[in-house]
Amino acid sequence: MIEVFCSPERKSEIIMCPEKPNAPEYIMDITPAVHELEYYPEYNYLEMLRDFKKEMQEAKNVENHSE
Repeated sequence: MIEVFCSPERKSEIIMCPEKPNAPEYIMDITPAVHELEYYPEYNYLEMLRDFKKEMQEAKNVENHSE
């Protein structure tokens, strides 16, 4: 998140807070989809975030030009 959404001049600092509860992680095993459907993800996590940011910026540009 920091790598994609923070400006290079002002990177957020990660502050660990072990006393706070952690969100559960959900990891899906896509092995069956690969074998049965020949599905291969188009993006890895960072590429997905970069694409998401690009979509957000494009939507914002369209919104600004329509006003």
